[in-house]
Amino acid sequence: MEADARWAGAWVRVLRGDPPWPKPRPRTAGKESSGHAPAAPAGSKAWALGVLGLAPAATPEEIKRAFRAIALRTHPDRGGDDASFIDAKRAHDVALAAAEAPRRRRRAR
Repeated sequence: MEADARWAGAWVRVLRGDPPWPKPRPRTAGKESSGHAPAAPAGSKAWALGVLGLAPAATPEEIKRAFRAIALRTHPDRGGDDASFIDAKRAHDVALAAAEAPRRRRRAR
């Protein structure tokens, strides 16, 4: 038998000892839905590194490792919030593109 994803997520939360249906977080103007209040505009490298909790000199490997850790906590299939996971994925894509851009320029020369 196949279970609905919402009920499966609720069961995972119950097994962790959390309430099955968490209370929705109040949304405030000017804040990202992931709970982070970045100093940089969304979509910038500084914003992406802030969401991932990394230093400006992070390597692609560190970016991937940080995203995997955040994905385990925020993925909807694991009981996380859709918006938080989407923010983490966008941050991963932006940070990885910014970290790999200097490598591509060096190869093109």
